[in-house]
Amino acid sequence: MGACRAFVHVSERGSFTVGAAAARIAQSVASRRVAALERHLGQPLLERSSRAATLTPFGRDMLPLATRLVRLADELEHEAEAARHRPLRLAVPAPLSLILLCRCRPRAHAIPLLHARHYPIATSPPLSPSPPRSPQMM
Repeated sequence: MGACRAFVHVSERGSFTVGAAAARIAQSVASRRVAALERHLGQPLLERSSRAATLTPFGRDMLPLATRLVRLADELEHEAEAARHRPLRLAVPAPLSLILLCRCRPRAHAIPLLHARHYPIATSPPLSPSPPRSPQMM
């Protein structure tokens, strides 16, 4: 993905130096990535001069696809981040809910946090971490 991203940035800006800066990578890294992409695809994408990088006919054909690929990768990363922050939802039949919640008692500190943020649920009696056992009870 880094190679496509470098190719898109360099192509849009017409310069490895400016394109690399836009991609937040070193110019040498952008150059190596684009060269690796060219080797992979089997054709040069850019014509290089000391002052500019211009698209070859093959590069012009590939740029829309590379741009689309970069946008899809960005969208994937955005959706993955959003999915990591979605609340956990559990469906438990009502008769079993109290039994299952009681089994979670050792980890009860996490349950009120989860419910306080996302669910209006109260347990009776309130779940709290089990108190430490005294040596006499063992």
